[in-house]
Amino acid sequence: CPGLRSGKGNSGNMPIWGLIRWAFALGIIALSFMNASWIATAVPGQLTLIAAGNSRILGQGAACTRATVFSAIDKSFADRADLVLVTVRRAGDGFRIATPDLSGCIENAEAAPSITDLIRQYPARRFVFDVGADDRALEALLGAFDAQDRQMDRRYAIMASADVAARARAAAPAVWTFDMAAAKSCFDAYVWQGWMGIVPPECRSRTVAVPIDKQWMAWGWPNRFLSRMDQAGAHTILTGPAQSGEGVTVAEQIPQVPRAYKGALWVENIAAIGPALRQ
Repeated sequence: CPGLRSGKGNSGNMPIWGLIRWAFALGIIALSFMNASWIATAVPGQLTLIAAGNSRILGQGAACTRATVFSAIDKSFADRADLVLVTVRRAGDGFRIATPDLSGCIENAEAAPSITDLIRQYPARRFVFDVGADDRALEALLGAFDAQDRQMDRRYAIMASADVAARARAAAPAVWTFDMAAAKSCFDAYVWQGWMGIVPPECRSRTVAVPIDKQWMAWGWPNRFLSRMDQAGAHTILTGPAQSGEGVTVAEQIPQVPRAYKGALWVENIAAIGPALRQ
C-alpha cells in the first residue's frame, strides 16, 4: 500500500535526523567548553592603567610651560596611572612632548619639555610614547634615550602608525610597540576565528584592542582569551565603547571591567577612573 510504504520511509529517516541533532548538541557543548573562561587558568599579572587623558588637566587653564606639562603628568600618576601617554611632535628645530590634553603646548617650542627633559624628570616612571607616523619622532625618541645612556625596555611602550611601528620593533625589540588601528583589526579577526581556539596571524606578537561594549564577542573572555593571547605573545588593551574611539571615561563603566582582567585599560579620564578602580 503506498501510504504504508511512505510511512516506513519516514521512520527510516528519523534515526538519521536524531543522530544529526545529537551531533549538533555535542558540538555546541564541546564549543562551550573550549571557550569557557571559568575553567581556564588565570594568566599572571595585574591590571595596568594607561592614562590617555585627565579632566583635572583640562580645567586648570594654566599657561603652557614645562612646569604645566610636568604637573599634568604628576596628576595622572597621582590618580593611579601605571603608564602615561605622551605625544612626541616636532617643534622648532627639535622634538617636544606633552600629554594629549596639552598637545597644543608643543607648538611653543621654548616652553614645552624636550624628550630629554622628560627622561631626566621621570627616571623610574613608565610612559607610552605616541610618535604617530613620523619616523623622525621615533629617531629623536630613541636618540634621546641613547644620549642619556638609558635603554628603552619593556617598561615603555611606543604607539605609532603601522610603518613606523615596524621600524620601532626592529630598533627596540624589548619595547611594547603597537599600532592602534592594527590592534582593532586583530580583534575583528579574532571574533571570526577565535571560536575554534585560533589566534589570527594579525594578533601574534602584536596587540589586540577590545572595546568594552564588545568584550562579550571575544571568545573565552576573559581568562581563556587572555591565556590564548599570552601564549601568542600578544598584549591586550581594553578600550572604551567601539563607536567612541576613546578610552574609558566615567566611573559608571568600571563594573564592566572584569575582576579577572589582567591586561591594559585605556583610560581617557584617569581622574574619574584611577582612584575609584584602585579602591
